[in-house]
Amino acid sequence: MRLQEFLRLPEIKVAAFAERVGRDKSVVARWKRGETTPDVEIWPRIIEATCGVVTATDLLPRPSPDTERPAA
Repeated sequence: MRLQEFLRLPEIKVAAFAERVGRDKSVVARWKRGETTPDVEIWPRIIEATCGVVTATDLLPRPSPDTERPAA
């Protein structure tokens, strides 16, 4: 599950999640909105805080549509 999806779950509160991963709630709110992505060094805390629901693969940035190469 992508982090954005996880943070949108009704039972997940941004402030509580931010405290669990050691980041300010404004940073986590930007993750939730897709404005920024977490730095690699925080990934283990995110994986732990989500009980593994969000994996390292889920945290990898997705290429933007304008940078994808067309199919041959």
